[in-house]
Parts: sequence; structure tokens; C-alpha cells
Amino acid sequence: MEYIQYKDILSGREFHEQAEFLKQTEWRFVGISNPGSPNFWISKLNDNKFFTETLFERIKELVKEDGFDVELLKVYANGQTHGLSGDFHQDHFDDTHWTFLVYFNHDWNAEWAGHTIIKSEEKQEFLSFLPIPNTGLFFRGDLWHVGMEPSRHCTELRTTVAYKLIVRGKND
Repeated sequence: MEYIQYKDILSGREFHEQAEFLKQTEWRFVGISNPGSPNFWISKLNDNKFFTETLFERIKELVKEDGFDVELLKVYANGQTHGLSGDFHQDHFDDTHWTFLVYFNHDWNAEWAGHTIIKSEEKQEFLSFLPIPNTGLFFRGDLWHVGMEPSRHCTELRTTVAYKLIVRGKND
């Protein structure tokens, strides 16, 4: 198994409150996927109890249902606007580290693009995931992936929260 998608990560109210929080949080234009790659907007969330405890506990419950026992390494928000595509990269170099992305925009139109693309080793193809609000994407950290820029039709920041996790145990 390389990835799992989840829907309705948070209740409507929780999602709305946190999406609003992320609009107002401190963003810095210093994030990079690889050394020398273009910058993107980032907001560190390691000191935010909602993201390190409340939402992380929800994520732990979700992935536990699929047989994973995970530990949090770090959490932060990514932001992209038109012209800020990432680079294909790996978050780690073995299959014990996984990433959980939560898409945090209130709305997302398909014409806005902004897909997450993962290179599947199992299927020998590229998989594309539209950033649908309040959904999550859990994938192996050693898979090559990229966050694509929103199209010029999008007038807001494409916002994801990225959890970097280590798998302590897996039940197949």
C-alpha cells in the first residue's frame, strides 16, 4: 500500500475555524522541497495544540483503522499561489516515514488545479489528487511527489497542513 485518501477529516465547524486560523497565521516565504528549489509559503505549527494534539489524534484514529500506528515528527502548513509549483521530491528515503496532507481551503474549484501528484511505484504511473477541502492524503514518504501550483483563476492561497510521521507498527 502506497497511499490512502480520507474524507471529512474534521467536523464542519472545526474545519471552518482552522481554515480561518490558517488564513490569519504567520506565513513566511522560506519553505523549500529540495535544496535550490523555489520557495513556497510555510507556517510552522509544532507549537499549536490544535494541530499537534486534536487533529493529530484524529489522524492517528483514521490511520489506525487501516492498520498503522504513527508518531508525529513535525507539522506545518504549506501555501502556494499561481507560479509557485513545487519540485518532485521525497519526504524521506524509506517506507517507515509517511506524510499526511490535509487540504484546508474552504472551497476548491477543479479549474483552479493545484493537484498533488504522486509517482506510484506499484502502478508505474503518476496519480493526481485534487485538493478537495477537508480531505486527507496519507502516503509513503519515500514516494516522489509534488504540490502543483494553483491556476491563474485561483485568487487564494492553496493551503495544506503536512504531518511528517514515522510508522511504529503496521498490521497488514
